[in-house]
Amino acid sequence: MRADTAVVSPLAERTAGAQEAAARIAGMLPDHTHYVQLQSGGLEVLLHKPPSQAETINDTGLDIVTFWRVLRDRPHDLARVCTLTPLSRIEFDTARGSGSYLGVSDLEAARRVWVLLSQSADGPARLRPQWRGIRRRRQHTEPRADIATMETLAQRLKEVTLECQPAVNVVEAHSGRSGVCFYADLRANQFGAQGADPGAAFRPGPDVLLSALAKTKAAVVVRVDHTGVEMTAPPGWAQAALTVQSGHPVRLWSNRPLPVQQPLFDVDPAAAGKETP
Repeated sequence: MRADTAVVSPLAERTAGAQEAAARIAGMLPDHTHYVQLQSGGLEVLLHKPPSQAETINDTGLDIVTFWRVLRDRPHDLARVCTLTPLSRIEFDTARGSGSYLGVSDLEAARRVWVLLSQSADGPARLRPQWRGIRRRRQHTEPRADIATMETLAQRLKEVTLECQPAVNVVEAHSGRSGVCFYADLRANQFGAQGADPGAAFRPGPDVLLSALAKTKAAVVVRVDHTGVEMTAPPGWAQAALTVQSGHPVRLWSNRPLPVQQPLFDVDPAAAGKETP
Protein backbone atom coordinates (compact mmCIF):
# COMPACT_ATOMS: atom_id res chain seq x y z
CA MET A 1 0.00 0.00 0.00
CA ARG A 2 1.18 3.47 -0.78
CA ALA A 3 -0.17 6.97 -0.28
CA ASP A 4 -0.77 9.04 -3.38
CA THR A 5 0.75 12.06 -1.66
CA ALA A 6 2.82 12.43 1.48
CA VAL A 7 3.41 15.31 3.86
CA VAL A 8 7.09 15.91 4.65
CA SER A 9 7.77 15.73 8.36
CA PRO A 10 9.36 18.76 10.07
CA LEU A 11 11.80 16.27 11.63
CA ALA A 12 12.50 14.36 8.43
CA GLU A 13 16.01 13.10 7.78
CA ARG A 14 17.85 15.33 5.33
CA THR A 15 20.18 12.62 4.07
CA ALA A 16 20.06 11.71 0.39
CA GLY A 17 17.40 9.19 -0.50
CA ALA A 18 15.65 9.27 2.90
CA GLN A 19 12.22 10.22 1.54
CA GLU A 20 12.51 7.80 -1.37
CA ALA A 21 13.41 4.95 0.98
CA ALA A 22 10.53 5.76 3.34
CA ALA A 23 7.99 5.84 0.50
CA ARG A 24 9.12 2.51 -0.84
CA ILE A 25 9.21 0.82 2.55
CA ALA A 26 5.62 2.00 3.03
CA GLY A 27 4.76 0.37 -0.29
CA MET A 28 6.11 -2.99 0.90
CA LEU A 29 4.22 -3.22 4.19
CA PRO A 30 1.99 -6.31 4.46
CA ASP A 31 -1.77 -5.78 4.42
CA HIS A 32 -2.96 -4.58 7.80
CA THR A 33 -5.71 -2.76 9.66
CA HIS A 34 -3.57 -1.55 12.58
CA TYR A 35 -0.15 -0.01 11.93
CA VAL A 36 2.23 0.15 14.90
CA GLN A 37 5.49 2.08 14.53
CA LEU A 38 7.79 1.28 17.43
CA GLN A 39 10.13 4.28 17.24
CA SER A 40 8.70 7.52 15.95
CA GLY A 41 11.83 8.92 14.30
CA GLY A 42 10.64 11.47 11.76
CA LEU A 43 7.48 9.44 10.97
CA GLU A 44 8.52 9.24 7.32
CA VAL A 45 7.12 5.74 6.75
CA LEU A 46 3.77 6.59 8.38
CA LEU A 47 3.48 9.72 6.26
CA HIS A 48 4.07 7.77 3.03
CA LYS A 49 1.30 5.24 3.65
CA PRO A 50 -2.48 5.69 3.51
CA PRO A 51 -4.22 5.83 6.91
CA SER A 52 -5.15 2.50 8.47
CA GLN A 53 -8.21 1.81 10.58
CA ALA A 54 -5.95 2.20 13.60
CA GLU A 55 -2.43 3.62 13.91
CA THR A 56 -0.13 3.71 16.94
CA ILE A 57 3.15 5.58 17.15
CA ASN A 58 5.55 5.01 20.03
CA ASP A 59 8.75 6.54 21.34
CA THR A 60 10.46 6.28 24.73
CA GLY A 61 11.46 9.94 24.55
CA LEU A 62 8.80 12.05 26.30
CA ASP A 63 10.05 15.15 24.50
CA ILE A 64 9.63 13.70 21.02
CA VAL A 65 6.16 12.37 21.91
CA THR A 66 5.31 15.83 23.23
CA PHE A 67 6.38 17.30 19.89
CA TRP A 68 4.02 15.05 17.92
CA ARG A 69 1.17 15.63 20.36
CA VAL A 70 1.55 19.42 20.23
CA LEU A 71 1.82 19.33 16.44
CA ARG A 72 -1.32 17.18 16.23
CA ASP A 73 -3.36 19.26 18.69
CA ARG A 74 -1.93 22.79 18.27
CA PRO A 75 -0.38 23.02 14.80
CA HIS A 76 -1.03 26.75 14.35
CA ASP A 77 0.65 27.62 17.66
CA LEU A 78 3.63 25.38 16.96
CA ALA A 79 4.05 26.72 13.42
CA ARG A 80 3.96 30.27 14.76
CA VAL A 81 6.67 29.83 17.41
CA CYS A 82 8.88 27.88 14.99
CA THR A 83 8.48 30.58 12.34
CA LEU A 84 9.60 33.20 14.88
CA THR A 85 12.68 31.15 15.87
CA PRO A 86 15.93 32.44 14.30
CA LEU A 87 18.84 30.31 13.12
CA SER A 88 20.88 30.85 16.26
CA ARG A 89 23.59 29.04 18.16
CA ILE A 90 22.03 30.31 21.39
CA GLU A 91 18.70 28.77 20.45
CA PHE A 92 20.42 25.54 19.48
CA ASP A 93 22.52 25.32 22.66
CA THR A 94 19.46 26.01 24.80
CA ALA A 95 17.56 23.21 23.09
CA ARG A 96 20.50 20.81 23.32
CA GLY A 97 21.16 21.50 26.98
CA SER A 98 17.58 21.58 28.20
CA GLY A 99 17.28 17.84 28.79
CA SER A 100 13.72 16.86 29.57
CA TYR A 101 12.57 20.51 29.44
CA LEU A 102 11.20 20.40 32.98
CA GLY A 103 9.52 23.63 33.92
CA VAL A 104 8.64 24.71 30.38
CA SER A 105 5.30 24.48 28.61
CA ASP A 106 4.54 21.66 26.20
CA LEU A 107 4.60 24.18 23.36
CA GLU A 108 8.09 25.34 24.31
CA ALA A 109 9.28 21.75 24.73
CA ALA A 110 8.01 20.95 21.22
CA ARG A 111 9.69 24.04 19.79
CA ARG A 112 13.02 23.06 21.31
CA VAL A 113 12.80 19.57 19.79
CA TRP A 114 12.19 21.22 16.42
CA VAL A 115 15.14 23.60 16.94
CA LEU A 116 17.46 20.75 17.93
CA LEU A 117 16.73 18.69 14.84
CA SER A 118 16.15 21.43 12.26
CA GLN A 119 19.29 23.39 13.15
CA SER A 120 21.64 20.43 13.61
CA ALA A 121 24.06 19.24 10.95
CA ASP A 122 23.18 16.47 8.52
CA GLY A 123 24.17 12.83 8.82
CA PRO A 124 25.90 11.38 11.90
CA ALA A 125 26.52 14.87 13.32
CA ARG A 126 22.78 15.14 13.87
CA LEU A 127 23.07 12.47 16.55
CA ARG A 128 25.45 14.38 18.78
CA PRO A 129 23.77 16.80 17.89
CA GLN A 130 26.08 19.36 16.29
CA TRP A 131 25.39 22.98 15.38
CA ARG A 132 24.65 23.41 11.71
CA GLY A 133 26.85 26.48 11.46
CA ILE A 134 27.08 29.48 9.21
CA ARG A 135 28.27 27.39 6.28
CA ARG A 136 24.94 25.57 6.27
CA ARG A 137 22.87 28.77 6.43
CA ARG A 138 21.92 28.51 2.78
CA GLN A 139 20.01 25.31 3.59
CA HIS A 140 18.00 26.86 6.40
CA THR A 141 15.12 27.65 4.07
CA GLU A 142 14.11 23.97 4.18
CA PRO A 143 12.69 23.96 7.73
CA ARG A 144 10.68 27.09 6.87
CA ALA A 145 8.98 25.14 4.07
CA ASP A 146 8.28 22.34 6.54
CA ILE A 147 6.53 24.74 8.92
CA ALA A 148 3.94 25.48 6.25
CA THR A 149 2.91 21.82 6.26
CA MET A 150 2.30 21.51 10.01
CA GLU A 151 -1.45 22.03 9.83
CA THR A 152 -1.76 19.52 6.99
CA LEU A 153 0.34 17.07 8.98
CA ALA A 154 -1.87 17.63 12.03
CA GLN A 155 -4.84 16.38 10.02
CA ARG A 156 -2.90 13.23 9.09
CA LEU A 157 -2.09 12.61 12.77
CA LYS A 158 -5.58 13.43 14.06
CA GLU A 159 -6.58 9.80 14.68
CA VAL A 160 -3.09 8.49 15.52
CA THR A 161 -2.54 7.13 19.04
CA LEU A 162 0.70 8.29 20.67
CA GLU A 163 2.50 6.08 23.18
CA CYS A 164 5.58 6.68 25.33
CA GLN A 165 6.65 3.21 26.42
CA PRO A 166 9.54 0.80 25.92
CA ALA A 167 9.09 -0.69 22.45
CA VAL A 168 9.10 -4.24 23.83
CA ASN A 169 6.06 -3.37 25.98
CA VAL A 170 4.21 -2.08 22.92
CA VAL A 171 4.96 -5.30 21.06
CA GLU A 172 3.58 -7.36 23.93
CA ALA A 173 0.47 -5.18 24.18
CA HIS A 174 -0.48 -5.47 20.50
CA SER A 175 0.84 -8.88 19.45
CA GLY A 176 -2.42 -10.69 20.13
CA ARG A 177 -4.59 -8.35 18.08
CA SER A 178 -5.64 -9.17 14.54
CA GLY A 179 -4.55 -7.10 11.57
CA VAL A 180 -1.48 -5.63 13.27
CA CYS A 181 1.66 -4.71 11.36
CA PHE A 182 4.71 -3.68 13.38
CA TYR A 183 7.34 -1.49 11.75
CA ALA A 184 10.67 -1.00 13.51
CA ASP A 185 13.63 0.97 12.24
CA LEU A 186 16.59 -0.58 14.02
CA ARG A 187 19.20 1.82 12.71
CA ALA A 188 21.24 3.39 15.49
CA ASN A 189 20.14 6.91 14.54
CA GLN A 190 16.48 6.01 15.04
CA PHE A 191 16.95 5.16 18.69
CA GLY A 192 16.54 8.56 20.26
CA ALA A 193 14.78 10.26 17.34
CA GLN A 194 18.05 11.55 15.83
CA GLY A 195 19.32 12.95 19.10
CA ALA A 196 16.14 14.36 20.63
CA ASP A 197 15.98 11.83 23.47
CA PRO A 198 18.67 12.23 26.17
CA GLY A 199 17.59 8.90 27.70
CA ALA A 200 18.39 6.89 24.57
CA ALA A 201 21.44 5.31 26.21
CA PHE A 202 19.13 3.51 28.66
CA ARG A 203 16.84 2.05 25.98
CA PRO A 204 17.12 -1.68 25.18
CA GLY A 205 19.14 -2.24 22.02
CA PRO A 206 17.82 -3.31 18.63
CA ASP A 207 18.74 -6.95 19.26
CA VAL A 208 16.42 -7.03 22.29
CA LEU A 209 13.55 -5.57 20.27
CA LEU A 210 14.17 -7.97 17.40
CA SER A 211 14.01 -10.88 19.83
CA ALA A 212 10.59 -9.69 21.04
CA LEU A 213 9.33 -9.24 17.48
CA ALA A 214 10.48 -12.75 16.53
CA LYS A 215 7.94 -14.17 18.98
CA THR A 216 4.87 -12.38 17.62
CA LYS A 217 2.44 -13.79 15.06
CA ALA A 218 1.57 -10.31 13.83
CA ALA A 219 3.16 -8.97 10.64
CA VAL A 220 6.59 -7.45 11.19
CA VAL A 221 8.88 -5.38 8.97
CA VAL A 222 12.22 -4.17 10.32
CA ARG A 223 14.92 -2.02 8.78
CA VAL A 224 18.33 -3.32 9.79
CA ASP A 225 20.98 -1.42 7.82
CA HIS A 226 23.42 0.55 9.98
CA THR A 227 22.16 -0.93 13.24
CA GLY A 228 25.56 -0.78 14.89
CA VAL A 229 24.82 -4.27 16.31
CA GLU A 230 25.62 -7.60 14.71
CA MET A 231 22.33 -9.43 14.25
CA THR A 232 20.95 -12.42 12.36
CA ALA A 233 17.47 -12.61 10.86
CA PRO A 234 15.12 -14.92 12.81
CA PRO A 235 14.68 -18.33 11.17
CA GLY A 236 12.26 -18.31 8.24
CA TRP A 237 12.16 -14.52 7.86
CA ALA A 238 12.31 -13.00 4.38
CA GLN A 239 15.14 -10.60 3.55
CA ALA A 240 15.55 -7.95 0.88
CA ALA A 241 18.50 -5.76 -0.04
CA LEU A 242 17.13 -2.62 -1.70
CA THR A 243 18.78 0.31 -3.41
CA VAL A 244 17.46 3.82 -3.84
CA GLN A 245 18.54 6.41 -6.38
CA SER A 246 20.78 8.10 -3.82
CA GLY A 247 21.92 7.16 -0.37
CA HIS A 248 22.90 3.92 1.31
CA PRO A 249 21.24 0.59 0.47
CA VAL A 250 18.20 -0.35 2.54
CA ARG A 251 18.00 -3.77 4.20
CA LEU A 252 14.64 -5.14 5.31
CA TRP A 253 13.67 -8.28 7.20
CA SER A 254 10.09 -9.50 7.57
CA ASN A 255 8.15 -12.46 8.88
CA ARG A 256 5.94 -12.09 5.80
CA PRO A 257 6.93 -12.37 2.12
CA LEU A 258 8.48 -9.14 0.86
CA PRO A 259 7.03 -8.13 -2.55
CA VAL A 260 9.48 -7.28 -5.30
CA GLN A 261 8.28 -3.95 -6.68
CA GLN A 262 10.34 -3.13 -9.73
CA PRO A 263 11.18 -0.50 -10.75
CA LEU A 264 10.58 1.05 -7.34
CA PHE A 265 13.49 -0.91 -5.98
CA ASP A 266 16.51 -2.57 -7.34
CA VAL A 267 16.22 -5.75 -5.31
CA ASP A 268 18.96 -8.28 -5.01
CA PRO A 269 17.13 -11.38 -6.36
CA ALA A 270 19.35 -13.63 -4.29
CA ALA A 271 18.16 -11.89 -1.12
CA ALA A 272 14.53 -11.00 -1.83
CA GLY A 273 12.24 -13.50 -0.16
CA LYS A 274 15.16 -15.64 0.96
CA GLU A 275 14.61 -17.63 4.10
CA THR A 276 17.32 -17.67 6.70
CA PRO A 277 18.28 -21.22 7.67
